[in-house]
Amino acid sequence: MRPTPGARPVLVGLLGGVAAGKSAVAALFAERGAAVFDADRAAHDALRETGVREALVARFGPGILAEDGSVDRKRLGEVALATAETQGDLNAIVHPVVSLRIEAALPGLGEVGQGVVLLDAALLAESGWAERCDLLVFVDAPEEDRERRARMRGWPAGERERRESLQLPLGKKRRLAKVVVRNGSGNLDQARADVAEVWQAEVTPLLAAKRER
Repeated sequence: MRPTPGARPVLVGLLGGVAAGKSAVAALFAERGAAVFDADRAAHDALRETGVREALVARFGPGILAEDGSVDRKRLGEVALATAETQGDLNAIVHPVVSLRIEAALPGLGEVGQGVVLLDAALLAESGWAERCDLLVFVDAPEEDRERRARMRGWPAGERERRESLQLPLGKKRRLAKVVVRNGSGNLDQARADVAEVWQAEVTPLLAAKRER
């Protein structure tokens, strides 16, 4: 059965630590049929908006701009992710724009994703979107795996821990989630099995309940 056009889809949100591999888990949900909204990519796109760029320059200075006048994400990250206060200021500028994009995209994504949309956002809990999800999934990965992924991103030692210290503690994220997907050991076998179980036990009943309304 196809979802009702324009109806609000089942919204699944991912929580987890920095470099836990949430995007890889999101792709596994996509394999099951969910449409994925990448909020972090939407945030990057928002940096191109004139109003956002001007607000960022007003707060963090012209040093965040590249030679062509666009926002240089690396420079912005160096100053805006320095402390909890500066990250809060960054979020206050960018999150409202991303939130509007999520709202606008949900109906169409619900139709594409058979009524299920997975929200992949690094700051899902901090942005307030966790409260609006029908199901929260915690992506659990060993610290050594997360550190390896962080190094693959070119981050220096300690950068993952520093960024994680600016977010909601892992314990609180895990308590917010109803289910856990394990994503470690260098492959996706366990994660794929966990996603299949979550889809059958949690997503399918939520989807059926939505369709009966």
